[in-house]
Amino acid sequence: MYHLLPQEFLENEYPILKTDCQAIINFVSCDGVMGYKLGLRLKALYPRMHESYIKACIHDKTLDKGKVLIWTKSLPWVINIPVKETWKEVDNIEFVEEGIKKLSLVCEKMQISSIAIQKNYINDEYLEHCIQENKLPEIKYYEENI
Repeated sequence: MYHLLPQEFLENEYPILKTDCQAIINFVSCDGVMGYKLGLRLKALYPRMHESYIKACIHDKTLDKGKVLIWTKSLPWVINIPVKETWKEVDNIEFVEEGIKKLSLVCEKMQISSIAIQKNYINDEYLEHCIQENKLPEIKYYEENI
């Protein structure tokens, strides 16, 4: 359904899609089901990114706790970070901690200067705690407009 909507409409709903940051953080599960909010919009905008996510989750089984999947074939890049095993579960604290730790390493290695994070997906207080424990580049937070 969202693949039929114009990009401008999707960007109005989710200002994060127009970010000037180098990368957008997309919190996902490890079972190949990409979110119902921001994830669904990213899936519509970047279907090949979604295919690589499914491949990593289902076929290769390489996306798991403490790993990230980076899509660099779009601007901004999309960094998928697993926060739970399946879409039916609540976010797993260990997954979030390990994902942010890995994100810190990836940002340093790939010289990522700024990242965009959608507010209110992960508990904001807990996310801030994880971020403070790690060295990350500039972070811009966005809220949805729906």
